[in-house]
Amino acid sequence: MKTYTVSDWSHRYENNRTRELKRMEWVPVPNKHDGDGYTLLVDRPDGAAMLGAWLAILQVASKCDPRGTLLRDSATPHDAASIARIARLPESTIQTALDLLENECKWLISNNPAPSCGNPAPSPDKVTMERNGTERNGTERNGTEGNGTEGNGITHTLAQIPSFDEVKAAASVSGITEASAKAFYDHHEGNQLWVNQHGKAINWRHKLTAWAQNDRQPKQNLKTYGNNRQPNSDRNAGTYNAAPLSDAAKAKIR
Repeated sequence: MKTYTVSDWSHRYENNRTRELKRMEWVPVPNKHDGDGYTLLVDRPDGAAMLGAWLAILQVASKCDPRGTLLRDSATPHDAASIARIARLPESTIQTALDLLENECKWLISNNPAPSCGNPAPSPDKVTMERNGTERNGTERNGTEGNGTEGNGITHTLAQIPSFDEVKAAASVSGITEASAKAFYDHHEGNQLWVNQHGKAINWRHKLTAWAQNDRQPKQNLKTYGNNRQPNSDRNAGTYNAAPLSDAAKAKIR
């Protein structure tokens, strides 16, 4: 039986508030209406039903463990029948949506994908993608999520890692120099910092902004005034730290 996973769950359907929740009662959903996936979904005679089924699937996935998977009790995969019982929608509608979301929209991935257009679809634990003109094997980074095994097919793939062109484009929109964007990209790529210690993809756009703000900070002089402090003076007397007067000077004052 297939184990479905919502593609790019952590980046698209979670935020800093939901990550603090032990149990989600709502799901943040992107409001973009001009993407290829959305167009494929709604430009069908039953497009409204498919959109409703997709939202129901997201809601079910938000209550699974790990989040973003369609698993019951962390072990048994959900299917169209079980999702339909939870969402109270027709099983046939859910099954049609699952097939559409996996094979055309690519919003779902599975550990047993069906062939699409004559080519086998990539499995979630090994994704080959083209980036900067080269192919890389996107096996999981920092281990697997959940129980630490590959049995559930839950991974973090290179699809969550930006290319330099994506970083440069985001920097341009935010008024960040290409040099700063390049330094940011090289630092994160060289040290494999695109995911945190929990295996979750970082919000690299937020990190890029913080990086650029730090670059704009004036560099502090390491020599503080305290290390080069001048002798104190008495504002009232004016001679608090002055040298003692000579006898000749004292005589003139008299």
